[in-house]
Amino acid sequence: MTRPALVLALAVAACGCHVRNFGYNPVPGSIVAVTPAQIPIDRVDPGCAPKGHPCLAFIEFDEMGESWDPPQIDEATRLIDRASADAVPPIVFVFVHGWKNNARQEPKNGNILGFEGVLDYLATDRYKGVPIVGIYIGWRGDVISRHWPIARQFSYFNRERAAIRIPGASMTAALTRIMVKTRQSAPNAKIIMLGHSFGGLMLERALTQGMTDFVVRGGDGARADLMVFVNSAAAASEGKQMMDLLQGKEYGPGAEVRPLFLSISSLGDAATRSAMPIGHGPSSLGYTLNGSWRTYKTPDQWGVTSQRDYYMSTTAHMPQLQSHLVVDLDDQARCGRIVRGPVGLPNGRQYVVCEKPGRLNTTPYWAMQMPAAIVRDHSGIFNANFIDLLMMFFPPAEELRTPVEQREPLLRPAR
Repeated sequence: MTRPALVLALAVAACGCHVRNFGYNPVPGSIVAVTPAQIPIDRVDPGCAPKGHPCLAFIEFDEMGESWDPPQIDEATRLIDRASADAVPPIVFVFVHGWKNNARQEPKNGNILGFEGVLDYLATDRYKGVPIVGIYIGWRGDVISRHWPIARQFSYFNRERAAIRIPGASMTAALTRIMVKTRQSAPNAKIIMLGHSFGGLMLERALTQGMTDFVVRGGDGARADLMVFVNSAAAASEGKQMMDLLQGKEYGPGAEVRPLFLSISSLGDAATRSAMPIGHGPSSLGYTLNGSWRTYKTPDQWGVTSQRDYYMSTTAHMPQLQSHLVVDLDDQARCGRIVRGPVGLPNGRQYVVCEKPGRLNTTPYWAMQMPAAIVRDHSGIFNANFIDLLMMFFPPAEELRTPVEQREPLLRPAR
């Protein structure tokens, strides 16, 4: 085979291994989204009753961060309106998937099925009788066909760049519309947003500007009640700046202080604990050669002397930023004040969440690791052990019935 023919063959093969770039769940009649006819799609059920059964909507973004189908956002907000018509304020739960996933329904998407399972669990356990709306944020996290498993691993670098690029004005606007619509329709409603893997990076970036405005205004404006980054692939430099902003403030009703942000990663997550620092090695070297890193004259308030340290770790795995510990009930000797638990999980063990002794991070941005017995690896977040643990941080159902004017401020100076 001649060299030009070989190059052409390799180019054809490379094109064939890619997952095509399109939206998977367009709104009927859309002229923006183009989905092949053979791809099964999911549409918002106009007759779905959020109180009787959780209702799910999709919002998808393309490679450049534009909305694939803007009417998807309109359908999601109409769903929030229907949920808010009930006497009991709703729960609005937003999920941003991570690497090697998208919003395609078939073959069976583990993230979509897992998220639907969590919504069902909330409806039958934590929030019985409460209208529940789920919003699945989709993007092209799965860029390489499953028939090319080795190539899929090397898509890390390409997908990290996408996860940094996509959360721009379009995504921030969509999330803000969800928060504003929910507050307008039902002031007592609760908004929870969760991002996994690169989805954690995207969610954090998309919310940072809006939440910065919320913090600077002293708790005035649209916001979520809880933002969770699970096994997030974001560098700790993403969370560090928000912690700087939050330092000296409290969040939570009364004495029951809980996080505004929660970054939690498994000790069994080799992807963010070990592989991510390796993946950042080449770009870190480039920043070093360019003289980009700043070295602090003295350790900063988190005890760190170089910006490079933040870039080479994730927030939850960086000891200097960790605020809490998740430990077995029999291992409380490592603990400071216990703030959650004990809770018995389906794995037969009991756990507590406690303040990390000697912690520097006392902000409403909680960062912690969890045992691999709860989440065994990077992707296995949709399991009963983790969901039960996560429920410890969710707003209690009683708050849905507490008049807004009787609540204490969400943000206030630390006592």
